[in-house]
Amino acid sequence: CYWPLYRIGRELGRSLFTLIAAFAWLNVNLVTASWTLCGMENSLHALVAWSLVASAIRMVRSGAAGSWRGWTVFSLLLVLNVWCRLDAALLSAILLGAVLWQKGERLRWRVLRTPVIIGAAGAVVQMAGFYGMGGYWLPVSALIKGGAHRWTLENFLYLLARGFDFVTPTSFILKPFQETVRVTWGPLALGILALALAASKIGGLRGRSLGRIWWALGLAGLIQNLVLSGMGEFSLYNVWYQSPYFVFCALTIAIATEGVARWALEKRVVGWKTLRGAAVLAVVLYGAFTATRFVRAARDSEYRQDSVFYTCYRFSRWLRDHTQKSDILASYNAGEIGYFSDRKVINLDGLANDYPYYRDVLRGKASLRRYLEANQVKYFVDYFIPAELSKDARIVHTLAHGDDRLYQALDVSSSARLK
Repeated sequence: CYWPLYRIGRELGRSLFTLIAAFAWLNVNLVTASWTLCGMENSLHALVAWSLVASAIRMVRSGAAGSWRGWTVFSLLLVLNVWCRLDAALLSAILLGAVLWQKGERLRWRVLRTPVIIGAAGAVVQMAGFYGMGGYWLPVSALIKGGAHRWTLENFLYLLARGFDFVTPTSFILKPFQETVRVTWGPLALGILALALAASKIGGLRGRSLGRIWWALGLAGLIQNLVLSGMGEFSLYNVWYQSPYFVFCALTIAIATEGVARWALEKRVVGWKTLRGAAVLAVVLYGAFTATRFVRAARDSEYRQDSVFYTCYRFSRWLRDHTQKSDILASYNAGEIGYFSDRKVINLDGLANDYPYYRDVLRGKASLRRYLEANQVKYFVDYFIPAELSKDARIVHTLAHGDDRLYQALDVSSSARLK
């Protein structure tokens, strides 16, 4: 992600802005490191999002209608953004609209045909891929999550705050305070201040290419968080949904901080020498803070052993050592189990399953047991055991994680069924 960020800074000629944005993104990658951001599709999507922002800024700054090469690169990134996450189509549409608005009447079909053709081709390929993998033109995960959505602002403020929490060490600075202050009200207050500064004369965005793209990113993030707020646990748990919003938050912090520094210099509140010294001190302190935190985490064996993911890892390794290579497993939490057990695992929450399973079992309420039998499943493995399976299935292994989770391996084959 740092290469497109560097390209943005070089394109704009704003070195301090680039440095601050890089530190903000470092905070996302390191200080708030977790599997939700280092894994899933976030790493790839964040790279595409930063590259898309860099390309959009170049398009806005380019003369006339823009070059054919520029439109090709920009259009490909718009498509890749949607390929990373289907709901990111909103961001692609808004960024494309911002660039087209800037070009105005200078656009002709010979220019427009590039994003139209590439976008249409990308949509066809994506839908064909969905149909080939799941038997439907949309991903089954989108159908499931869309069905769980309800319009509410219950999580809206928290989602807004999370972006500024992740791009700044606010929650660590506010550690003595209550959790709501640390992860919601503190980061939210900082975010509102940064937004106000960035949008004001201090931010210096009026009439600038960065300003147009920043407003477009902000609009996309606002709409996305409004929609995510109604997705309950999906929005709280699936942090990687907000990858492009984190980019917007990092840019906001960089714009606001650079603007304040520029204002202080213009008003002679501080001199360049003092500002450089403060920047060096901030880098040293931040580096020490990050290094000590990770050294402490690396030495903390209890942290790893207390993790639910470590428990799931041990459970998965047991399955690898005590089941046959040809055995088929089924689980609602299939990712880690499938990877470390080295067995074929059917995903039962439906997010990585096909459309018939969604239609017949999840929505049609067909028998889960019959579905498992039809797919020759030998073991059901999870900490959540449906009542339909717990009645007469034979338990072959259990592993507890604290008092709240008990991983179980049930032999659900017809030959092992209890009488």
